[in-house]
Amino acid sequence: MSVFTGDDETSLIELLNQELVISGRILELTVRQADLIATDDIDAFDDSLGFRQELIDKIEGLHQESDVLMQSYISYSSSAVGEESGDIEASVSRLRDIFTKCASLDDKNTIAAKEKAESYKGRIGKLSMSRKSMRSYIPNISNDPEMFDRMM
Repeated sequence: MSVFTGDDETSLIELLNQELVISGRILELTVRQADLIATDDIDAFDDSLGFRQELIDKIEGLHQESDVLMQSYISYSSSAVGEESGDIEASVSRLRDIFTKCASLDDKNTIAAKEKAESYKGRIGKLSMSRKSMRSYIPNISNDPEMFDRMM
């Protein structure tokens, strides 16, 4: 039987609370990314992706500590003598909700970003075509330095 002490519970709750704070920031950032995509603020969007990855890395660091405690908690709470912790269960439930919202927004943001990318491709194609047609209006002047010297 796994041993899960009160200190373990306190440590796990603290780690889960840290993850909740960081996850909340990720959710806020994900919502903001939708606005950045809509307003074509590519630089800010790119910066937000980098910052978001930093937050995800922090969560992964927390998991290095919390995964062992979570496994002990699961073993203990599912044993005959163990019981569930309301605080742990509530934190895990809130984390699931946040990650579900983030995943849904990520899907929407990915679709919107792909649509924007296709729109940019179309605009670039039109620009390229007009640039080719603009070249036909450029006078055919030779690039001869002697000609310019004679003109001056």
